[in-house]
Amino acid sequence: MRSRQALIVRSAIAGVVWGGIGITILRGLTGGEYFGGRRSVWELRGALIAAPLIGVALGFWSPLFRRSGLAGRAAIAAFTLYVSAGAFLVAASTTMNGFDEFQRRSLAANVAESFNEAFLALTVTGLVLILAPLAYVTHLLVSRGHPDASAETGEGLGLRE
Repeated sequence: MRSRQALIVRSAIAGVVWGGIGITILRGLTGGEYFGGRRSVWELRGALIAAPLIGVALGFWSPLFRRSGLAGRAAIAAFTLYVSAGAFLVAASTTMNGFDEFQRRSLAANVAESFNEAFLALTVTGLVLILAPLAYVTHLLVSRGHPDASAETGEGLGLRE
């Protein structure tokens, strides 16, 4: 049970770190609009609150990540990168433009737009080429010592020994 709690804590910490990365990227893609400009970090509070929760949710991929080979792990890292970026933007959009505006459109439209923007931002800018390996390393660190991990899954950079 203790190792499961440690997994949750590691996942939440990873979510906070990735939340910081997300805000930094958002700042860069918007020309600094969120820091010292019209908007503030406070408007992104939905994303800041959601970041550790997103991390914990993605931590549940650890058993599959630990059991997969290199190609499977790379696919999981890329997939969860896109999913977490979309979830981060959904959370950010609840406070970024005001909750009233978020409510004017359907939840499905808000979610679809956020995931579409995340996909385009990561793919078109090429950020996926930098962030996917970082997501891979994050999964390695979070899944280390996972209660379902066995000695046969190997350590290191995801290569079986």
